[in-house]
Amino acid sequence: MSHAGPKPKLSWEGANDRYPRAVSDEGDQSGLNDWHVVPRLVKRGAAIGANANFVCGVTIGEGAMVAAGTTITHDVPPPADSLKRLTMALIRALHDRKGTSRPSLTLARVVVRRSITLSATILFGLALVAAPLSAAADETYPQPEGGLAVRVSGHHLVNGDGEPIRLLGVNRSGTEYSCISGWGFFDGPGDDASVAAMASWHINAVRVPLNEDCWLGINGVDPAYSGANYENAMVSWVNLLHRHNLYAILNLHWNAPGTQLATGQQPMADADHSPAFWQSVASTFKNDPAVIFDLFNEPYGISWTCLRDGCNSLGWQTAGMQSLVDAVRGTGATQPLMIAGLDWTNDLSQWLQYAPTDPHHALVASYHLYNWNPCSSIDCWNSTLIPVAHRVPLVTGELGENDCAHGFIDSYMAWADAHSVSYVAWAWNTASCEAEPALITAYDGTPTSFGIGFRDHLLAIDSSESKGERENRVRPRSNHDDRF
Repeated sequence: MSHAGPKPKLSWEGANDRYPRAVSDEGDQSGLNDWHVVPRLVKRGAAIGANANFVCGVTIGEGAMVAAGTTITHDVPPPADSLKRLTMALIRALHDRKGTSRPSLTLARVVVRRSITLSATILFGLALVAAPLSAAADETYPQPEGGLAVRVSGHHLVNGDGEPIRLLGVNRSGTEYSCISGWGFFDGPGDDASVAAMASWHINAVRVPLNEDCWLGINGVDPAYSGANYENAMVSWVNLLHRHNLYAILNLHWNAPGTQLATGQQPMADADHSPAFWQSVASTFKNDPAVIFDLFNEPYGISWTCLRDGCNSLGWQTAGMQSLVDAVRGTGATQPLMIAGLDWTNDLSQWLQYAPTDPHHALVASYHLYNWNPCSSIDCWNSTLIPVAHRVPLVTGELGENDCAHGFIDSYMAWADAHSVSYVAWAWNTASCEAEPALITAYDGTPTSFGIGFRDHLLAIDSSESKGERENRVRPRSNHDDRF
């Protein structure tokens, strides 16, 4: 049973809509079919003050408390989490007050360490002490260095302030094969200057391909470049990306079943190691809200049922996407999860029907596109991708063309910009702009004739993206599917 004061407002989508609109996503005048009611969930034991206001889709956690007159735009976690976050925010805020000395941590230690059934008295006492403090001390979402955070809201990715964002970035290949080859962790530099060069193109994300054997330290990989050493190198790399205000997309790129060495791409994740890989990776990064987990790179040669549930049609047991989702969520990690389609992740035609179930409703559709792929026309994008993008965020995890030009990606980026779709180009490596295809000729950011088109496009749209002008053209559409 929950308790509510007088006149709480559980808003329908016309009132306090997160994204009010007069037109549909296609630019037509909105009709009845463009407005959808989505649930607000108030869990057992929650207490809601008078005149509290709730936007669509929020969840009030079990035993949580909502003050009178507040407007709730994000989920309210259970009190055990809330108390700890409030206490730490209070400590930092008190310490930052000008003209005061460092406060004693005794209260915080007692509050956090004791097993407490949260009461109104405790919250009221903390609120009184913190009353003069700015509301900016809200710790609903823990912030890494730089304040980066990303999560799913409707069919958009949003930042820590709930503002829609897109991931516009590059793949930095090498971390999937250098370790297994026994020469290091990176192909090329992995230092601050190399990341600064990437950031100079005005990207906001880097996709990091990972090797299953190197991370787990199995199948005889050189210990110098596997196990704890590989894990620590990847953690340091992600932290370096964050220091340049870049999100990190962590991707299972190379794997292999049994005692086979992970020296290339497989048709699907393997049941022998892939769930353990994601359990370990998610445990390592679960407190970093600026990472996205891309559960498997490019499935091929399997069915949609196998993609979701696993199968043994390849001569070994695969791990379906549902088992990988379960492995991540079992650690307590809540980050967005990118789920691939079929045919080297170029086919999303049945993605909605076969998407796994995520208890945190944070699935992201993963799509790969090159000029040689079957779904490489505007007609295919309109018929196949738009229905998916209206339900969940859509991230083009790889994008490229092999003609040392950029006309193909130019057409796709223009389409993606108009439909709020993210894209991450392949690849930030010094190789052939035909075979790779490579974006750069040197790690200082000198572009290839292919990369220059990608770089110049990002530079051209940066000012409108930073002001949110482009994102405001397309607004999230709510849905009733409990998986998303």
